[in-house]
Amino acid sequence: LRVSIPWTMRAERAQLQAARFDLERNKLAQADGMKVLEKDIYETCRAIASAQREHEAASRGVAAKTAKYDELRQRYDAGLVTMHDLTMAEDELRASEARRLETRLRHILSTVLLARQEGSLLDRHALTL
Repeated sequence: LRVSIPWTMRAERAQLQAARFDLERNKLAQADGMKVLEKDIYETCRAIASAQREHEAASRGVAAKTAKYDELRQRYDAGLVTMHDLTMAEDELRASEARRLETRLRHILSTVLLARQEGSLLDRHALTL
């Protein structure tokens, strides 16, 4: 035989209210976490696209600087330009190659960051340490 006294129901209602509050708080925390994750993934995707475009532009720059250097090299061999002009063109070519490598590195780092945000790289490729 169980008897329920009205004033003990307050404790049960308070426990129920606390459980509902905790559940609602956890739902909001999960929703906020998902929004942050979606925002981070969106920003990383934009960074990847931007890095890809920068890399393509840097590659075109290297091609142009290489053509300019080759032309100056031929003109130098013919005696039409000075060694200073040739070394300046070579410096520009090396700087352009360095920029291309930097943009490639940024692209790779953005891709790795996206892979990390999607989940563990080890889990996705079934690897263990």
